[in-house]
Amino acid sequence: MVARKMFTVSRVAKEMGKHLSVWRRTQRMTAQEMASRAGVSVATISKLENGDDTVSLRTFLNVCHALGCLDKVEEAVNPLYNDETALRIMNSGVKQRIRHK
Repeated sequence: MVARKMFTVSRVAKEMGKHLSVWRRTQRMTAQEMASRAGVSVATISKLENGDDTVSLRTFLNVCHALGCLDKVEEAVNPLYNDETALRIMNSGVKQRIRHK
């Protein structure tokens, strides 16, 4: 039996931080250059790359933009890029508001 990984915010933040670090280093960009391009401090880049889950969404998106991967992030969370979800939306639509009785 294959063990399932627990997807917690902390674990995903650490993994995403590692991924962002790899993106930066493959582009031969220093943390200082990244900070400058994203409009944040080097300390903030360090926090993000080390998986600090308190870094703001705006900062995360600015860093992704600076790395040239913002479009991939948008696609990852867009339900229309998932065939099954897109089909469900086309067939039944999406309610504007979900109310629990």
